Amino acid sequence: MAILDIDIGNTRIKWRCAKRYGALAHKDSLQLINQHLAGPPERVRVANVAGEEIAEKISAWVFASWAIEAEFARVESIAAGVSCGYEDPTQLGVDRWLAILAAYQKWPGNLVVVSAGSALTADLLTASGQHLGGYIVPGLELQRSALFEGTDQVKVPSEWDQSDLGAASNTLQAVNRGCIHSLLGVIEAASNQLAEPLVVLGGGDAGVLEPHIKDRSVIVAPGLVLEGLDILLP
Repeated sequence: MAILDIDIGNTRIKWRCAKRYGALAHKDSLQLINQHLAGPPERVRVANVAGEEIAEKISAWVFASWAIEAEFARVESIAAGVSCGYEDPTQLGVDRWLAILAAYQKWPGNLVVVSAGSALTADLLTASGQHLGGYIVPGLELQRSALFEGTDQVKVPSEWDQSDLGAASNTLQAVNRGCIHSLLGVIEAASNQLAEPLVVLGGGDAGVLEPHIKDRSVIVAPGLVLEGLDILLP
């Protein structure tokens, strides 16, 4: 059975179908996905954190393309041996929930599940499957753009130099290194609350952060949200 999985984040839309993968911006036409598929999918599973408007857009596109209904993942109080730690589970982003489920299935144990994207989220999970809640802070680009907004004196390159996080000798380095340290601090604070946790690191900035997570077991795991759809919507 051909299943198309879609992960709609705050800035990008990622998809997979069979062994084909891709990503596009929100402004891009969804028809770009159709062009990469080997054939019509029999199911379409969706993780959406971008709001109802785009959910309606996805639903309409799926039905118009293949005359089937899109299946949207929802956060549940308990799923796949994991208990949600939020007072109101509906307030937890479904992307975080799916990543938690996928990480726990692959690496059962004490976990800190981190997604380093436009925001950084860090969720704590015990070996017994109890989600303890987590943290949300602005990601690297959001932090840096906020600091440099309206500042003409500093030219800000798009790349991050993460080779050295020591005290900086110019403003750009100081901001870059300070932003990275702030996210590393959140990961460390979360890790300190569990006994010997595995840090499971995903998101576009995982490669920036991973080399600097010291004295912790770390694994970089892209695609956990899409993998979580297999668990929640089998």
